[in-house]
Amino acid sequence: MVFLRIIAGALCLLSLPMMGQDCQPQAEAMSRIQLISFLNENARGASPECLTRVIIRVSELRPPSREATETLISLLDFRRLPTEGEKVGVFSGSRDNYPAVSALLMVGPPAVAPLIEDLKRSDLGEVSRQNALRTLILIHAPNPPEAISALKQAAADADDPAASERLEADAKDAIRYCLGKWRAPCEAAESGAHVE
Repeated sequence: MVFLRIIAGALCLLSLPMMGQDCQPQAEAMSRIQLISFLNENARGASPECLTRVIIRVSELRPPSREATETLISLLDFRRLPTEGEKVGVFSGSRDNYPAVSALLMVGPPAVAPLIEDLKRSDLGEVSRQNALRTLILIHAPNPPEAISALKQAAADADDPAASERLEADAKDAIRYCLGKWRAPCEAAESGAHVE
């Protein structure tokens, strides 16, 4: 029986990249290990529709694992295709164009430390960097200045001066995602001031 499950899982992994929008049933049947393995090994070759579905499926797994979170972070630069309604202007779409952002938002606070760790990288692409910053602000939506403070603290704690400098720059850059009444408190958090 276990052997049959392994074979079925392998067949799912092999068939997903070719299936496009029809991969939803296979994605629903895959285990946590199979889903993460698919994303780590086949993500860049999969159809965009299927990759989006698998990203969403991984975000639904409870409890979220560190490995799943890190895998989702590695896909912050993947942009989904517009839906048919979005293409013709009928629907503006309520889903994020970058499904890993939504997925990490569903993971919530456990994604904060791995996101900050990823921001230390010197080779992180600009799309991934901006999406990581946006995700941090969204996770801290009840109080966005906490995201700025977390970046500042990580910069202060970093052993590598270059990583510290990047995190300081990221704290300043993340302010762009603090909207409305949160702009001034985020700026205060970045400058180290205390605002009530």
